[in-house]
Amino acid sequence: MEYVQPKGKVELLTFSMAKNREEREQQVLDNANKILAELEQGKNVAFATLGDAMTYSTFGYIYAIIKEKQPQLEIEIIPGVNSFTTLAAISKTILAENRESLHVIPSFKEEDVEHAVFPENSTTILLKTYRSRKALVSRLKKEKEQYPNIQIIYGEHLGLEGQKLAYSLEEIESIPETYLSMIMVKK
Repeated sequence: MEYVQPKGKVELLTFSMAKNREEREQQVLDNANKILAELEQGKNVAFATLGDAMTYSTFGYIYAIIKEKQPQLEIEIIPGVNSFTTLAAISKTILAENRESLHVIPSFKEEDVEHAVFPENSTTILLKTYRSRKALVSRLKKEKEQYPNIQIIYGEHLGLEGQKLAYSLEEIESIPETYLSMIMVKK
């Protein structure tokens, strides 16, 4: 926001990441209603978000509510930079090329980790690893035993203050869990 230096009022909207689905949905609805109230006054509104608005973003929920309540409204969506492409650029690691496939997995429950598949000739991005990272690291240790050349890169707070990269499972284990984190697995 500081870079853009917008004219007008700037309001920070908070979105809960609580496990309680009703609480999260209510907060999204409340925030959508704040935006709708501004639109109903004839104002222009911009919604800024980290990453890309159309990829695993809170914006998608807001967008659906606004389109339902004001279907005639023209909305311009400007593409952003995904967190996983940011990880590739910062770590100087090719995400995918030639016939390699790219898999993006939004999050894991611990009980699903053992069933995770890391296909050969692919890059798998594991987003939001903060709730299951210990189990993921354990699973990736097994994968590394079977495929010693597998490449694993951890990133958190990419492009922000406190940005971290880690290239070994031991280093990943030593870092406290945080919401804005991911693991790239190249096999």
